Amino acid sequence: MACDAGVAFVGLPQTKIALQGTACTDALQTNCVDAATDPTIQSNIIAQQNKLNNKGKYVQYWPIISIGFGYRF
Repeated sequence: MACDAGVAFVGLPQTKIALQGTACTDALQTNCVDAATDPTIQSNIIAQQNKLNNKGKYVQYWPIISIGFGYRF
């Protein structure tokens, strides 16, 4: 019987969000802006990306447990 335990460092995950196309504020699509160049939309995207990156700092270490059984006859 064999048993190993340890921790693997997998690095800090990084998210990258890119939004393209148009974003409209009403159902009739009369007030639309380009999502890639609008400063309000881009600041919201950057804030969300930073929030996801900060949450990702907790998953850079993963526990590893390995158990093995052997039989010889």
